[in-house]
Amino acid sequence: MNSALAQGITAAVREANPLVVPLPAVREEDLHDLRVVLREVLKVWSCAGRSGDAELVLTELLANVIRHVPSSSCTLMLERHTWGVRLSVADSFAQVPALSEPRLSFNGEAGRGLCLIAAFSDDFYFDTYSDRTGKRAIADFRCAA
Repeated sequence: MNSALAQGITAAVREANPLVVPLPAVREEDLHDLRVVLREVLKVWSCAGRSGDAELVLTELLANVIRHVPSSSCTLMLERHTWGVRLSVADSFAQVPALSEPRLSFNGEAGRGLCLIAAFSDDFYFDTYSDRTGKRAIADFRCAA
């Protein structure tokens, strides 16, 4: 990629807030490229120190869409805040897993990914919509500026 194009992309990312990425049919083979994009966005947004955590969380959230949502269509959103970055994945499946279920554990067969997401983000929760179907999984990452 030539440097003028790279600078243009960097400037666009720096200005974008939120950065919204529609994923009409996310697949496991897309996850690597999406992690690379996330890493570069966090670098531009001066939050590179949290890229490892955010990449793991992104992978788990998208894997949940691939494995548990009838349609693998979703939307990735990254938002900059004064305190850091919010990463969210919205899908059209209204069922929300209970984060407090006793069966959720790092050693269990079910819910391991949710435990990882909660452990590697500073805050993790689901937002359901009152005006449409679906949900949004939200993970916050605090970053020192």
